[in-house]
Amino acid sequence: MTDRADEYMGRSILSRRNALAAASLGALAACAPARPAAQPAPTGASNPATLPGTQVFDLDSRAVGGAFRIYVAPPAPPPVNARWKPFEEQDGYPVLYAADANMSFAMIAQIAQLMQAGQDVTPFWVVGIGYPTEELGDIFRLRQRDMTPTRGPLPQAALAPGGGSAKFRSFIQTELKPEIARRFKPLPDRSCWVGASHGGAFGIETLFSEPDVFDAVIAIDPSNWDNSVWERSVTAYTAVNKALAKTLYVSIAYWTEDNVADETFRRMLQATAVRHEEFLADLGARGLEGLRLQVDMFRGESHFSVAPASFAKGLRLIYGLR
Repeated sequence: MTDRADEYMGRSILSRRNALAAASLGALAACAPARPAAQPAPTGASNPATLPGTQVFDLDSRAVGGAFRIYVAPPAPPPVNARWKPFEEQDGYPVLYAADANMSFAMIAQIAQLMQAGQDVTPFWVVGIGYPTEELGDIFRLRQRDMTPTRGPLPQAALAPGGGSAKFRSFIQTELKPEIARRFKPLPDRSCWVGASHGGAFGIETLFSEPDVFDAVIAIDPSNWDNSVWERSVTAYTAVNKALAKTLYVSIAYWTEDNVADETFRRMLQATAVRHEEFLADLGARGLEGLRLQVDMFRGESHFSVAPASFAKGLRLIYGLR
């Protein structure tokens, strides 16, 4: 997609993002660190929903120069007939790091718990990375800063410049991972990533530019920021390497008239989806030794509705019982 189309898409879907984020932020409000005591609620008022077992803490980052809000969900308790050992009988479980925790942690944590309880997947921790704010404008500005490798095209770059993905990777690798290891004792050197849009693009970029950071990536409809800049990392890696012992799941949303009525806009989105699918098919054809790659096109799903099914399929590929 061209930069012009990227601008058009950004303007057109912002209101949808705000609505989705507002609903998710409400569900997560109960997980946030305590605030000063408020006035007593009226008699009969409902209590906020909580996510059982979830912990939340803020972590300052020297690498990025700001603070992050970290949400942690433990592995699900094993069912009676579980095919794995309880936590106390083994050396820990792997960690799935998740982008956009302000908006999607509740969904990710609940799907992960359900699939573990149903023995669709083996147990793992979920660590969501968000920001200590509930202001949507701040959240979108910060995620764009952290999960894109270039400043980006105008006018987006003037409002919310990107280019901080290397610093964000450093935060995850040198600050967040050691803190998670100190607090929760997960399996060392077993970490994966899930992210949507910019988060998906960041995951792919990281897998091919700094492969030691994650063992596997779930990239949900990766964004086309700066003309799909994540493709450049893949191209640069495959130009000089013949092997990559990693797992990569990528979903692609193929918008239809059910998702967007504007035909011109829809055709641009569809062209980007096809381009991404063809690029990834070429990656698969290159036969990188050790790479497990699965790509799914979801026809009739939007950039937002594609997330739940994509996450579930990605989990099966990475953690599925075989």
